[in-house]
Amino acid sequence: MSQRGLEALLRPKSIAVIGASVTPGRAGYFMMRNLLAGGFSGPVLPVTPKYKAVSGVLAWPTIGSLPFAPDLAVICTHSKRNLELLQQLGEKGCKACIILSAPASQSAELKACASRWQIRLLGPNSLGLLAPWQGLNASFSPVPIEKGRIAFISQSAAVSNTILDWAQQRNLGFSWFIALGDSLDTDVDDLLDFLARDGKTSAILLYLEHLSDARRFVSASRSASRNKPILVIKSGRSREAQALLGTHSGLDAAWDAAIQRAGLLRVQDTHELFSAVESLSHMRPLRGERLMIISNGAAPAALALDELYARNGKLAQLSDETYQQLEALLPAGAGRGNPLDLKDDATAGRYAACVEILLNSHELDALMIIHAPSAVAPATETASHLIDTIARHPRGKLVTLLTNWSGEFSSQAARRAFTQAGIPTWR
Repeated sequence: MSQRGLEALLRPKSIAVIGASVTPGRAGYFMMRNLLAGGFSGPVLPVTPKYKAVSGVLAWPTIGSLPFAPDLAVICTHSKRNLELLQQLGEKGCKACIILSAPASQSAELKACASRWQIRLLGPNSLGLLAPWQGLNASFSPVPIEKGRIAFISQSAAVSNTILDWAQQRNLGFSWFIALGDSLDTDVDDLLDFLARDGKTSAILLYLEHLSDARRFVSASRSASRNKPILVIKSGRSREAQALLGTHSGLDAAWDAAIQRAGLLRVQDTHELFSAVESLSHMRPLRGERLMIISNGAAPAALALDELYARNGKLAQLSDETYQQLEALLPAGAGRGNPLDLKDDATAGRYAACVEILLNSHELDALMIIHAPSAVAPATETASHLIDTIARHPRGKLVTLLTNWSGEFSSQAARRAFTQAGIPTWR
């Protein structure tokens, strides 16, 4: 897995926009706007013979006239000029390039030219690159991006835009957001090696349609997954979907085996992917496997228990002393056990008091709190009580917390409050 030129691509100190434009709707217009709005601190160099300045920045008529070689260039012109411009960038000494659009007929020549001049390529047909910790938005993204701890790598511009739009609504951020496009040069395995060492990244998400080298992917994934959780969604499970995507046909079971062997977790659809993003954005690292479940009803807890055992999870075992403290808060006949049923008359105060006892205990590593809609314990009020309890408690940041506020109409504000408090929540 070659790391050549990745530093210039992912951490550029200067960026040239080839084909920068003042015309709304043009690629060069969007790229200049996003770069400047992102707050990139290095020089941004618009290259165009048409204008003296673009977005208030002095423009240069040609690549050769640039005052120095940029680390990264973004080609925003008509695709017929790609090879000519890449050649000029190589002669100038540019180290990396994003190609936004190119027909398949250019692939071999572009790859050969990039190899000759040792230029690292992203794309072609890439949405671009976003690195919010550096104030870098070298992309076509129509929405801004927040700082976060998750890196997202995608082979689809449509899925990339969908994830960005969804995350913006929930104030979720990313450390890196990289749209690979056709992966002519830079591929998933190269980026996994880089991100495994990145201090701003705590987890990695992948959207894949195809692999150019499965063996390299498994090797890089296995190495990276030792340090950070990696989740992958792979489209094209059916042969019909593979034909639609133009990818190589193959058995989905082989993909499952490769993903499992590499130590990754596969999610099956964008709903699971959204849940994964929200979980990893807020969830604290697990310090162990002992899970305690509490609920205001036995049935929702039973559903959670079925899932836990289906995935070989482990329940926490509480001591008699802890159960005695809990029993003092619960109605007669509530019983002991894990899951612990707080009963359907559980108030917000009962929830908070039980959670405080459980946080005092050193007998669990994670706590799942389930709430079904209730007139006795309104969703938002109960969430507020729990957020305050967890924030005040010294072990509130040591135990991994999971909240399931089920329903829709009555629970939206509660789930929003948990998200704002940095506590993972599901419907």
